[in-house]
Amino acid sequence: MFHFFHTFPWLPYSIGIKKNVKTILLKFDILQSKPKTGTVNMKNKASILIALEHEITAKNTLEDRINLIASSIRKHTQAERCTIFVYKDNTNQLQSIYSDDIPTLRINSNTGLVGYAFHKRETVLENDTSSSKYFYKGIDQKSGYKTMSVLAVPILNAKNKRLGAI
Repeated sequence: MFHFFHTFPWLPYSIGIKKNVKTILLKFDILQSKPKTGTVNMKNKASILIALEHEITAKNTLEDRINLIASSIRKHTQAERCTIFVYKDNTNQLQSIYSDDIPTLRINSNTGLVGYAFHKRETVLENDTSSSKYFYKGIDQKSGYKTMSVLAVPILNAKNKRLGAI
């Protein structure tokens, strides 16, 4: 479900979400030791990314672009859910602008694996959240969903400024 972008007028399409989607897809393929369905070679990766870029560009609204990005992330990482957070400087929080079946989420920017990825500017892959000291159980408690693994990627602009996380 897409959440209100009008609260983030400073968030144009060019914030680097497209770049970060590419990072997620590439990191997932590199870090995953045994893909669930076949292998993805470099030619396939390139064609996936080129097709995604064309699809994103063809969308007329930011809402449609965000929905497409989340859908692509879920499809190509075989994830069950996806949440896209933006950073709200005035509250030092990450607020969801897209999340599957969960109302708007607000967490302190240093909370959980997403907060870790956001602050460290690093991609985080946690295959067993039950053993992670950084995993934040509060979202699972609110949603009733049991998260088993997390892939978190910071959203950065061209100057490496942190804007959010996926």
